[in-house]
Amino acid sequence: MRQLSVRSLNQANPSPPLRGAERARVRWGTQPSHGDAPRRLTCRAYGSVRCVRHHRGRPAAPVAGAVREPPYDAPRCPRCKPGNGHPRVCDRFQGHRGAVGHWLLRLRILASNRIAMDFRESPAERAFRLALRSWLRDNVPGPEPEDLDAWVAYGKRWQRRLYEAGWCGIAWPKEYGGRGATLIEQMIFEEEMARARAPMLINLAGLTMAGPILIAHGTEEQKRRYLRPILAAEEIWCQGFSEPQAGSDLAALRTQAVRAGDSFIVRGQKVWTSFARYADWCMLLARTDPAAPKHKGISFFLVNMHSPGVTVRPLKQMNGDDDFNEVFFDDVRVPAENLVGGLNEGWRIAVSTLLYERTILTFARQLQSRTALVETLRLAREWPDPGAPVARDAIVRQRLAQSWIESEAMKYTSYRYLTRLLRGEPPGPQSSLEKLFWSEMYQRLLEAAVAMLGPFGQLAKGEVRAPLLGRLQHWMLYSRGRTIAAGTSEIQRNTLAERVLGLPRGS
Repeated sequence: MRQLSVRSLNQANPSPPLRGAERARVRWGTQPSHGDAPRRLTCRAYGSVRCVRHHRGRPAAPVAGAVREPPYDAPRCPRCKPGNGHPRVCDRFQGHRGAVGHWLLRLRILASNRIAMDFRESPAERAFRLALRSWLRDNVPGPEPEDLDAWVAYGKRWQRRLYEAGWCGIAWPKEYGGRGATLIEQMIFEEEMARARAPMLINLAGLTMAGPILIAHGTEEQKRRYLRPILAAEEIWCQGFSEPQAGSDLAALRTQAVRAGDSFIVRGQKVWTSFARYADWCMLLARTDPAAPKHKGISFFLVNMHSPGVTVRPLKQMNGDDDFNEVFFDDVRVPAENLVGGLNEGWRIAVSTLLYERTILTFARQLQSRTALVETLRLAREWPDPGAPVARDAIVRQRLAQSWIESEAMKYTSYRYLTRLLRGEPPGPQSSLEKLFWSEMYQRLLEAAVAMLGPFGQLAKGEVRAPLLGRLQHWMLYSRGRTIAAGTSEIQRNTLAERVLGLPRGS
């Protein structure tokens, strides 16, 4: 799969030179500047341009040795002779909405080089998909129970069945119980699970966070001890990161781990811990060096949730679910061999955990939101009466069409970040864009779905007269937390502003 990018332009296949009026449209802007002279498409703020002929296909960066060219105060390409008419384009082109020629030029370059993403599956990938589809058709269990205790037991049985059939830990190494397949096949697994409307895997924190972290940072003993029980759902995991005073600013956490011989003594509190009262193990961040800068003195531990001193209290959410919990650690003894990645190395591991979560888990979540969209579209064609469905309303159709467009954009954005991982590149701060867009898109989709139902949208889950038994309303309330979990939207915007756009930090 190839990533669609201006930076991937093929220098061996250059676009034909621009001519006549085409060149004029590209080279000249539309707003007057310096009297009657038109303004060229260069950027005053950054003073950087690229000659399309000499710099095509290279990363956008200021031209080395560029010479200032009055009166426009923009450098020209040092390899070009004055007046030769080479079109140039500002490297920071995002802010120039009025520069139509800017976009015409980039589109022309893309079209001439025929850049495209290849979505074709290899024969092995296609065989994998068909085998999994066939297995799911014969093995997806019956309806999921409403009671949470019953649902957890149901989820353990389901994941165990997947593991025994070889469908759990798709991309994990074979020596630790995985299938040893590719990341592409892991994504195929997610797509087919969503297509079959199969239940989600109960050990989500273990499969998407604890397992990958142990594979990357754990000792050989830790890998052999913990990975297989994660896959088989024999041991359920939870994440102990957020605290009452350390949510968005996670590095401000106060939970402490003090060395005591061959153990650490943990004291503190965690909150918003999913499935903590069903968990056997917890990925815990704790401060091990109070004198160090707040990002430096943190360590990553594996804590047995059945240890003396661990107390779990459920938290009921606005949609009625109570899978969130607050967890108290009162002098909990943690063996030193349960330290992951070295003392005071926890922040580095936590960041890699969150980046992985935002990239891989968001791919699965966009499939979850697509399921909600498909149900909404089906309902709009049939409710309240197949002869006069609500989809006949023009406003409803427009909002649903917008939801479909955003869902498609999210899907292809997910493929784009998958391409980065396939190339061996780290997820990077761009994954914040994926998480930010998905969480807000999911809210808009479900707001439109509930609004389409009118007064019936107020009926709660389980009400007999509620369309789809109130699932849309339940999902809508659930979606409100998606802009908070795994990093708030405000934090994601700050990350994008500072680390992607290069904007200065506020004072």
